[in-house]
Formats: sequence, C-alpha cells, structure tokens
Amino acid sequence: MSSETKDSQDISLLIKNHALNLGFSACGIAKAEFLEDTKIHYENYVQRGDFGEMIFLLRNPEKRLNPALVLENTKSVLVVLWDYSGNEIQQTPEGKIAKYAGGEDYHVVVKTKLLQLENEIRQFFPASKMRSFVDASPVLEKAWAIKAGLGFQGKNTLLINPKIGSYCNIGVILIDRELTYDEPLNLACGECSVCLKHCPTGALENPYQLNARKCISYYNNMQKKNVAPVDLHGWAKGCDECQMCCSWNK
Repeated sequence: MSSETKDSQDISLLIKNHALNLGFSACGIAKAEFLEDTKIHYENYVQRGDFGEMIFLLRNPEKRLNPALVLENTKSVLVVLWDYSGNEIQQTPEGKIAKYAGGEDYHVVVKTKLLQLENEIRQFFPASKMRSFVDASPVLEKAWAIKAGLGFQGKNTLLINPKIGSYCNIGVILIDRELTYDEPLNLACGECSVCLKHCPTGALENPYQLNARKCISYYNNMQKKNVAPVDLHGWAKGCDECQMCCSWNK
C-alpha cells in the first residue's frame, strides 16, 4: 500500500468520524462519476410522467447525472444520513403529521451540520472546493447514498439503511479531492412487497415505481389538499404509510 493510499484512507476515516460526532448516523464516500445506470431510470420516470406537477425535477438533467457539472472537478461525493426515526407521528386538528416533519426543519438542521463538516474537512484540504446539498438541488442524493454503501432502494422507492431503516434524510458534499471509496451494499427487499399492498391509494404501482399523481404526500406537501383526486386518509403533512409497514423500520 502506497503512503498516498494510506493517507487517503486515514483522512477518509477521520472525515467519517467527524460526521458521526456532528450527529449524523452514517457516512459513506463514492467516486464522482456519471450515473449511467440512474440515467435509464430517470428517463423512464420522466417518460411515465410520475413526477406530476413537480416540473423542477425535469430541470438540469445533465447536472443530475454528472456531479462535475455542479462543482467543477468533483472527485468525491460524501454522503451522510440524518436519522429522524425518533420523531413521533403527530396528531393535529388538521390531521396526521409525518415523522420527517415532526421536528425542526431538516433542511436547516442538516445543511448547518454539512457546513460544519465542510469546515472540518478543510483541516485536511485547506484549498479544496466543496458544495453541500440537502433535498434542494439537482444532485440525486439517493443514488449517491446507494453508491456510497449507505443503503439500498426499497420497493417503496426510499433509501433503506440496514441499521436505521428508511426514516432518514440524506445530505451530500461534493469535493474536488480523491478519497477512499465505499462499496454498495449487497442487499434488497427480496420477496417482500408489503409496502405496495399497504399504500392506501395505490401510488406504488410497481416495485420501485411511485406515481406522484396518486401519492398522499405529494398532494399535501404541494399544498394541493383541496384538489387531491385521492383520499388523504387523515394525513395533513407527508405520509408514512409505506414506511410504517416496512420490516426494516421495526
């Protein structure tokens, strides 16, 4: 093993430890490259129109598949998971509030932690360029989490981490430095398809395929509750039906 490789491994481990110390539940690193496999799924998703009226998902398709177009000379994609499984489903006069919305705004919490992690990384790479993202960018966080070995895609289309399940937010840092990369997990849902049967509106039309036009969470998150063509089944914000029944969350 060369000293350069050993240094990369040591620094990568230190970065992961910093992430855990900041409160993230997991941290993995993937090599920045064009997402060839994801390209096929993304194109099929667009062709089916499963995005509903979320036309922002159609913007910048090249950037979604190639992180180097988001941050020039990106070498590594660092991915973290923020566990919110401890949140309770809240019952309000308006209806049920899903776990992800039960605490502080995760966009603010996770982004703040990511910026703190950036500062830690600059101890090793003072001149490095980095950009952090959480659920508000062309970066496909779930695809990178899978490549970074943090979980697999469940039939409910969510990332499932074998230790914390699917109740987690994903954060990403693009960095122009080579690090030590993790391998994807060899895990899957297997024969289980309870989430498809449990979805009250049939939004999970097939394994790994969610049609937003039937999804409860889509309508109440997009403030379209009054025009929803489906029964919202008492949910006022989000929907946890396909997570509540998942064995990885029990």
